[in-house]
Amino acid sequence: MPIHTIPNSNTSYYLICYNAKGVERNDDPDTSNGILSTVVKEQANQGDYTDIFFSSHGWKGDIPAAIAQYDLWFSTMLQCGNDIARLEARPQGFKPLIVGLHWPSLPYGMEEHRPISAIAVENEEDEYTFDDFSTATTKTNTTPAKLDYQAIAKEVVGSSDSAAVTAIQTIFDASAEDASPRYLNDDLLAAFEQLMQSAELKKGTEFAAPGEDIPEFDFEEFYTLLLEQEDEDLSDFGIMDKAYGALLGALSQLSFWKMKKRARLFGEKGATQLLRELQSLTNSNTQFHLMGHSLGAIVMSSCITGQGAKESPLRPVNTLFLVQGAVSIWAYCHDIPLNAGTAGYYQSLSSSDHISGPIIATHTFNDTAITTVYTLAAKAAFFQGNSFDPMSLPQHAGLGAYGIQGHGIPIEKRTLGNSQEIYHFKANTFYNLETSEYMKPQSGVAGAHSDIAHPEIAHAFWEAIR
Repeated sequence: MPIHTIPNSNTSYYLICYNAKGVERNDDPDTSNGILSTVVKEQANQGDYTDIFFSSHGWKGDIPAAIAQYDLWFSTMLQCGNDIARLEARPQGFKPLIVGLHWPSLPYGMEEHRPISAIAVENEEDEYTFDDFSTATTKTNTTPAKLDYQAIAKEVVGSSDSAAVTAIQTIFDASAEDASPRYLNDDLLAAFEQLMQSAELKKGTEFAAPGEDIPEFDFEEFYTLLLEQEDEDLSDFGIMDKAYGALLGALSQLSFWKMKKRARLFGEKGATQLLRELQSLTNSNTQFHLMGHSLGAIVMSSCITGQGAKESPLRPVNTLFLVQGAVSIWAYCHDIPLNAGTAGYYQSLSSSDHISGPIIATHTFNDTAITTVYTLAAKAAFFQGNSFDPMSLPQHAGLGAYGIQGHGIPIEKRTLGNSQEIYHFKANTFYNLETSEYMKPQSGVAGAHSDIAHPEIAHAFWEAIR
């Protein structure tokens, strides 16, 4: 249910769910009008909450995945008893209001407001199997499974226009004959380009808006790089499951870029609206703390900067915690070294009008999901002199691997310590928190991307709150 009790505690959090357009859903079963933010705003309006927490998950998140991540992260936060005791000892005390934001980022995910145990097949006459977007089928009792190209197009690129559906069918028909052909013929190249257009994905530079910062690359060269990865299973981060082959792996990469854009648009619409409404209902002493994981780093950054990254919150947010962010390393600086005089999309976050406290970004090369997603696209890009040496900085790279980079903003390096570490974080300063000692590679190519539920990481977040 959307109002959840954090495991092993008496503390609850609110799971506010939005649709793909960034509009809050009106089918919440825990409220009389179906809109959970109404309850959250009523709670905030009471005026006795000292701290309001916003969190956003990243890619490949449906409702069950969001609940699992928030249950784990929030319960890890509550394990830090000494940190909570420190905040309770403040003159204002400590009374938190905790909100988890859900936006649909998993193709064919479970988006029903029901207990996970209750989600089951109900209609044997006409059902869908949602194992992965690449196996989406419609089946009946009397006919073999058949691919629903219209549904796949809608899920992968957000459009079911005839051109997108035809392109999807072209790719799946070719995959049925050869899942990993050695090259893309003209029909396949045209199909992928059509899907880029249908998804309204724009190729751009590293300082463009997230989702519009796709490098100008050769899709055929990109496909060749995918073929070189066939001995790896890249499905953990949605790029390619070797069981499905390179053609569908390339299709899944389009889904990543589409979700990257959706993360920004959701942050600029639903998330930013809720933040400003809650700020208007609370007094100036109520602190706001934002945390985003993976593509959730884009959501939380856009939540603060608003439409087109050109708006300001009603008052500064107190803390921004970016955990293994799937966003450009240059997004927050005032001057991109490889493009002198150009600022990153979120450069305004360095202003005290936006954030009054520290901005912390975790990073580790153990996060092979981030390094794989960005490196594959960048290697196929049309630019010269790009380095992929981990000791230097590539033009297209993810924050979760390299941290926040660029000129014109105060950046300090820290190494994640134990749960008693005192960090002395300063206001309006960006911190790159290296986490390799605690965030270890897990099974699959994603590595440490989701290995975030450690008391040491939660403690670093608490340390930023004063």
